[in-house]
Amino acid sequence: MNPRRFHAIWRREMMACFLSPVAYVTLVAYLGATAFTFWIAAFRNEGRPEPIALLLFGSVMFWMPILVTVVAMRLFVEEKRSGTIETLLTAPVTELEIVLGKYAGALTFLLLAVAPTLSYAFILERLSPTLTLHNLDLGALLGGGIATALVTSAFLAVALVVSLTTRNQIVAAICTFCVLWVMLLAGWILKETPGVPERLADAISVTRHLEQFARGVVEFPPIVLYVTTVIFLLFTATRMLESQRWR
Repeated sequence: MNPRRFHAIWRREMMACFLSPVAYVTLVAYLGATAFTFWIAAFRNEGRPEPIALLLFGSVMFWMPILVTVVAMRLFVEEKRSGTIETLLTAPVTELEIVLGKYAGALTFLLLAVAPTLSYAFILERLSPTLTLHNLDLGALLGGGIATALVTSAFLAVALVVSLTTRNQIVAAICTFCVLWVMLLAGWILKETPGVPERLADAISVTRHLEQFARGVVEFPPIVLYVTTVIFLLFTATRMLESQRWR
């Protein structure tokens, strides 16, 4: 892989995200929704031992499927709709560079969109006369941030594969949103399924991973799970793009 070609595609995707008015509307709506959800959760849990970090990252993750869906539904679907996918595939770049460049550009935008939510806890302490951050430590904040980045990366990889399967943005958005919510609720669904070991449900439960990390307990198996999932999905996306080049 050529780093210069990868950087060019990454920059192109970043520009497409930041120059789109839809992206800014989505960003403002996402930050507003997460702030409202977090503040409601914080005041409802006033006086309880629930960690502030868990409430914060729970609010962030609750709205994450919508944010990822809006950002990712245009990754390849827009290229197909506008006809620029043919130009991109005939350019002197490899499929791997295209997939990684577009993925990295969208992921950068998503992480930058989520980053301001970390300030909510500190703003809450300033504005509330009763709520304090005595139970919010750097370990919990760092752990929750790591979990959010891992889950966001996996969600975006799923959305990238979905965007390669259709030319219709609405279809891509609906399919992506449904798949991401299934992933988010997979642990709970398996726990409610008779005969499924609880250990298996916990091992793939996004909400459990987020809860553990937001309590400052950073575990290695979930990291391996999300990293391998992203690698597999990006490999799949590369092969799908290769097959479209020769159609």
